[in-house]
Order: sequence, then C-alpha cells, then structure tokens
Amino acid sequence: MLSSLVVLAMLGATASAPSTAPDLVPLPPPQPRGQLSLEEAIAARRSVREFRPDPLTAEQLSQLFWAMQGVTSAAGQRAAPSAGALYPLDTYVATGDGLFHYEPAGHRLTRRSRVDLRSDLGRAAHGQAT
Repeated sequence: MLSSLVVLAMLGATASAPSTAPDLVPLPPPQPRGQLSLEEAIAARRSVREFRPDPLTAEQLSQLFWAMQGVTSAAGQRAAPSAGALYPLDTYVATGDGLFHYEPAGHRLTRRSRVDLRSDLGRAAHGQAT
C-alpha cells in the first residue's frame, strides 16, 4: 500500500498558457543547521490559515523537502523515520507549472503533470484556499 503526502506550496499565479518549465528541477542544497533548537520549534509550532501572497523560494522549498524526506546520511537514511527503511511516503508540490514529485536521493523535483492542480486540490481539502 502506497501512502502519499501532498504538500501544497502555493507558488505563483495560475498559469494561463502551457508551461515551459523543465521536467527535472534540481533544488539548492539544504542547510543542516537552523537558528532554533528542536524544542523551541516544537513549542512555537502553530497551524496557520493565513498565508503571504508571495511564492516560496527555491531555498525554502529545498528546506521543507529535506526536513520531510531528505537524505541525512551516506547510507541513504532520511529525515523521516521509517520501519525497515521502507519510506512509504511520497512528497509532492503543486505549483502553477504543474505537479512535482520530490526525489530524496537526488534532492530534486520531477514533474508529474503540467496541469495546475491547486484549485482542485484546495476543493478536495474541504475548500481550503489556494
């Protein structure tokens, strides 16, 4: 059984013309050290329902993907725990350029669709704004 985790990073406006973005998108290297301790980050964590209108940067997306599923060792272990190192979750991002799948081993995105799915995904998520 394959589980999926869909990450909606609302990037840019809805495309009105077919996209010419590449099918393989390398991401900037992640930063393994942050400014907050894990305990401070957990204590400050809150769900947010109001978002800034500007898109996430490539660096921000890189950090998010690495923190969720990124490779953290030469042996291929990842940031997320997994019994038997099966890693059954896949991570995606929907943008105005289409749907992209995160590939942890190469720390990059691969296009899966050129269709802007953000509005459809928002409706499927009980009408959450996109």
